[in-house]
Amino acid sequence: LAGTGNLMTNVTVKNGGTFAPGTPGTPGTAMTITGNLAFQSGAIYLVQVNPSTATMANVTGSATLGGNVLAAFASGSYVTRQYDILHSGGLGGTTFASLGTTNLPANFAASLSYTSTDVFLDLTSTIGALPGSGLNGNQQNVANAINNFFNSGGTLTPNFLTIFGLSGGNLANALTQLSGEAA
Repeated sequence: LAGTGNLMTNVTVKNGGTFAPGTPGTPGTAMTITGNLAFQSGAIYLVQVNPSTATMANVTGSATLGGNVLAAFASGSYVTRQYDILHSGGLGGTTFASLGTTNLPANFAASLSYTSTDVFLDLTSTIGALPGSGLNGNQQNVANAINNFFNSGGTLTPNFLTIFGLSGGNLANALTQLSGEAA
């Protein structure tokens, strides 16, 4: 089941089925369900994400979560930390079984968080956090400062956004420049 509009009925996404609200390829669009939404254990909830928004479902009734979320990321410079991917009249304490991603931007980790009415897709900065990243002390300190600032709600200036697309030697060189460390 995919698309936009308003379904005026209860919806159950069965084992092996996929629910993809919104216009395909257009994050920021949504589907409204005037009724309840339920996911069985083998169902997939597909959301599409770009740097500023994500597709979502608005459910007037309750949402019973099961199955898995698959987040498909578009290219771009990500600065948003949290995306509302499902809003309902109540979740009833249920959660999705797992989160999978495609094209997750470099230097980010994705997770899900929940309130009593919403499911959020959260991004966390992980610059230099991988074991064996090969960063020296100064480089790692700069990476940790950027991670802590971003993950604590700080808004990075546009000049810092390019760091998230770097890896290996390019990332190490950029962090060296930011640290002020002499060659």
